[in-house]
Amino acid sequence: MKAIHLNNIPTSWNTIPEKQLLKIAKLLFSGTTHKAFDLKLLLLLINVKWWQFAKKGKLNLLLKNRILGDIKKHYAFMYESCTLTTCISPLKVKGTQWHSCDDRLSNFSIGEFSVTEDLFLQWHNTQNIEYLRFLAAVIYQPCDALERKHFEKKYLNANYKQLKKLNTKQLLAIGLAYQGCKTHIAKTYKHVFPKPKTKETTTTKTEVQKLTNGLAKVTLQMAGGKFGAYNETNNTNVYVFLDELTEQIKQQEDAKRKS
Repeated sequence: MKAIHLNNIPTSWNTIPEKQLLKIAKLLFSGTTHKAFDLKLLLLLINVKWWQFAKKGKLNLLLKNRILGDIKKHYAFMYESCTLTTCISPLKVKGTQWHSCDDRLSNFSIGEFSVTEDLFLQWHNTQNIEYLRFLAAVIYQPCDALERKHFEKKYLNANYKQLKKLNTKQLLAIGLAYQGCKTHIAKTYKHVFPKPKTKETTTTKTEVQKLTNGLAKVTLQMAGGKFGAYNETNNTNVYVFLDELTEQIKQQEDAKRKS
């Protein structure tokens, strides 16, 4: 009987196969904790199915000879911040494929980002899964990523209704991908998304709300400038917009130091 090799375990969020990712997303928000969570996560990462009794026997043998804490080192990334930056495959809706935006939201507009930040915050605060359905209705469009259309908020409700058959696992996986993309953006633009100045290591709901509201206000304030009128500014690529905003913040900080 061949042993289970731990080097077959995914080494990062983005290398987790989609079928396993969907199950892991459900587990992460199931309320399962401690050793029960660790074991279930290991089963999913190794991809042990309920009917694979021989494979389960190998895993039991592995656990008898190895401490679980040592085994967890092979997938330690799962216990750190989510760095998933790719969304799940195109969604099939009434015979039409809905495609997500590109990896790391690289073809997202600042307008889309402002809306998704608010939706993700609402889900985070209420755990109402329907906010993730609205989130998916922004991230996915019934066209190829290269043909992605400018986002118009007035169509959000209609797109939301089109995605009514997405299941909980899909929605949670989409939420995880968005979380990972936001983490990447926040780390890239530290001047725009500074860490809290308190001793707490997590950002409070109030602080996140300020950041979300701030994006919409800043977009309005920057309208009529480098990127054009409000609609043009709102449709500016999120990275291009945040590059310019970062530069403006740095200039303001320099001016304060010199005054």
